[in-house]
Amino acid sequence: MEYKFDNDFRFKNLPDESTPINADNLNKALDNTSWLKSQLDGTIEPMSGSSIEINDSAEAMLNKLEIEGKSTQDGEPSPENPVEIKSVGYTNLFDSDRYYREYSELDNNCVSKIIEDGVEYFNINYSPSASRNYKFMQGEFKPDTQYIITFKGKNATKGVISNASFQMYYTDRSTSGWVNVSTDNEQEYSIKSSAQKTVDYITVNGSGAHRFLARDICLYESSTLKPYIPFGKYGIVLNISNDTETKTTTFVLNEPLRSLPTGVKDLLYIKNGRLFVERNVGNVSFTGTESWATGNPQSSVLNSYRAYLPINNAKIGSLNEKIFCSHFVYGSTRNEANVCQFATNNNNFHITIANVSDINSFKSVLMQQNENGTPVELVYSLEKSVTEDLGEIEMPSTFKDKSTITTTDELEPTINLEYVKDTILTSYVEKRLINLMK
Repeated sequence: MEYKFDNDFRFKNLPDESTPINADNLNKALDNTSWLKSQLDGTIEPMSGSSIEINDSAEAMLNKLEIEGKSTQDGEPSPENPVEIKSVGYTNLFDSDRYYREYSELDNNCVSKIIEDGVEYFNINYSPSASRNYKFMQGEFKPDTQYIITFKGKNATKGVISNASFQMYYTDRSTSGWVNVSTDNEQEYSIKSSAQKTVDYITVNGSGAHRFLARDICLYESSTLKPYIPFGKYGIVLNISNDTETKTTTFVLNEPLRSLPTGVKDLLYIKNGRLFVERNVGNVSFTGTESWATGNPQSSVLNSYRAYLPINNAKIGSLNEKIFCSHFVYGSTRNEANVCQFATNNNNFHITIANVSDINSFKSVLMQQNENGTPVELVYSLEKSVTEDLGEIEMPSTFKDKSTITTTDELEPTINLEYVKDTILTSYVEKRLINLMK
């Protein structure tokens, strides 16, 4: 197996292949880096799985790393009971710009922006007369779902304990816990909601008229703490651990990593020091304002209506390929109600809705779902792959001897990698390289 020499941080300072490597303390000089590459050939081991245990790893960068997309849907969807499509990656739901705009409009004394030590913070005031009237994101939370708020915070005035922070209110009028932001030095704080209750909104709670500073505010669905990512982005956390420590890499994506029941999937990978995502799966949410059309005034199914919409980047001829849809089941025939499918020889996506008689009422169903916060979502196969270049990143590295490699994602996506084995040869070469570089 070919060793991707440039990925390994131990050998970055080697001369180019035309330059001899000489050392007085070596019995035989190493001719050039080509010789070194040839000696390393065969020390690379491939592994795959959602959790990978390695017991013979060298302290070296991975030779290859991929994370596969994965999507799931637990249950059969219907317009009355939509079923969420879950995919790999958590997202930050806290729109700081919206928070600042709405909270400052309520009372311009409630929040301001300040620069301290070159860093911008929200200076947030717990004012009982105003804060309790501001209910951020009210009604935008999923039922019986656990959320976590994290932020970096400290006292607004040095030496004055803030006694204030964010808090979540539930629909039954009880509340989550809250924390006292009580240090002059910045710390990371977190507040968890109950998984058995429905969050109604976020507010600020405290004791008296206290202020605190906050930045990097993150809100996400989870039972475990995750690193901050910008609003609207998606994060995948990779951990490489041994018995005493963990090295964490957070991949920040524009969309989650998806898959289809057919096996088509997105793929995250690192190549030449850059992070890429190969998109093979598309996603669209419908609002009812699209240009839906119908070839016939009525579906052949009694008391139902069928309409279609071209999905421009969808794979042509996907009739018999299963897809994910949040509100409608996949149907191999159009002669059913509350089903969806692609056409045979184009990229038209068809939906048949029960108890609908015309195109306006068809669109009204989609509009109402969108207004309810549960827009009809479609996950489908792309006609052509699209590759996203997400910028520079350092390849994660293993520990010497033992390395456990996992993601923190609840869907446990498959990881494909190649690692450097800690063989007698790699140890021999490494020791001599260290001597050469002294």
